[in-house]
Amino acid sequence: MKILLTSSFFPPYSFGGDANHVKDLATLLAEKGNEVIVFFFHDPYYVMDKVKYWEKTSSGSTHVSDNEFSVIPNKLSTHPSKNIYSTYIFGNSKEYLSKFIEIVEKFKPDVVHHHNVSLIGYEILQKISSSYINIYTAHDFWLICSQNSLLKYGKQVCRTRNCNLCQLSRRLPPQLWRSSNNFLQAVNTIDGIICPSEFMRNKLSNQLSYSGSYTVLRNFSNYELRELDDENVSNRFTNNTLLFVGKIESLKGIFKLIDALTLINNKLINKWKLIIVGSGKESTKLENQIQQDYITNHDKVEIQYRGFVTDTELVNLRDQATYAVLPSLWFENGPLVAIEAMALGLPVISTNMGGLKELTVDKQLLIEVEEFNEQLLEVLNNLNDFSIYKELAVKTLDLFKKNYTPVVFYERYTNLIRNMMSKNKD
Repeated sequence: MKILLTSSFFPPYSFGGDANHVKDLATLLAEKGNEVIVFFFHDPYYVMDKVKYWEKTSSGSTHVSDNEFSVIPNKLSTHPSKNIYSTYIFGNSKEYLSKFIEIVEKFKPDVVHHHNVSLIGYEILQKISSSYINIYTAHDFWLICSQNSLLKYGKQVCRTRNCNLCQLSRRLPPQLWRSSNNFLQAVNTIDGIICPSEFMRNKLSNQLSYSGSYTVLRNFSNYELRELDDENVSNRFTNNTLLFVGKIESLKGIFKLIDALTLINNKLINKWKLIIVGSGKESTKLENQIQQDYITNHDKVEIQYRGFVTDTELVNLRDQATYAVLPSLWFENGPLVAIEAMALGLPVISTNMGGLKELTVDKQLLIEVEEFNEQLLEVLNNLNDFSIYKELAVKTLDLFKKNYTPVVFYERYTNLIRNMMSKNKD
């Protein structure tokens, strides 16, 4: 098959898991014999972080192509900021759209698979030919939320919508195009929307005026699958270590987790270590908080902040951890950090926000945000039997094998496309 992938971002000009997924998907599809092109723009990354953009460009770190697939990186336009802000406000860019149409007409794909197109414009979702299958993966809530995150005023989970006021409160202009017929018409030419979680599917189906089909197809991880052995599981169990991997920001729940460990310190049966990996806009705040005596001097809580680590170092940290912990305070979809941990049979403790509860293998590992401290204490004190822990590790690895391997993903992905092609013929 000839498959065209579209994205606002692509490594190394990217920030998050959605762009990494596009690269992994392109590699996987190409390895299976498909002809793949990735279509993205430099403008979004440049506008979001000019310093990092020029650092990558000047250092020569501009490798965006691969032997297995082709990449069409549309270089920086004459007016990147103008293009991006215009796309944000009006929903489209004539320049971006014309380049997309050009590549479709030249490449003649069997499948156009859209990913994060928030800074390219919604018009590329419009199916311009009946000759290809048109699909979209909802990595975030962009189809129903101008912030992409369902965070009201950028601070709290959105449960009652007031989009224009939310925009204005953040000093951003309302995206009036979201209620236009043009946007809804473009969305409704999508043959199918892929959702990495049941939660995402439910949110979109309840709030988006879309008449097509939704399919839950969970993201995959290229982590090398490793069978469990008693010695490794036993070492993890006795290490009493929680591992947080992610952006350092309040909504990821890292500060709530630290506060909780501080408050329950005297009630813990065993001593626990929290290792934090990642960076973000609140890294300095985290470093300052960890340095305070009321955290570091507690007998049963040790906290280490490692910042950025290499992939090899991260695998080693996961091998030594007892649990991966995701204390998020917002609606997560299907975070890759959890899936990677599962590939090693590392059980996931998480809040019940969004799709996180679909990644845990036992209700005992789910924490209600409203009862965070009490339930975290219960988890750490009650799950102190090795046989129970081993069972959780086995279930975690089994869940990964069932839903998150490249083999499983590719089989379900190609079956989905074949079904859509069959319907189109009918």
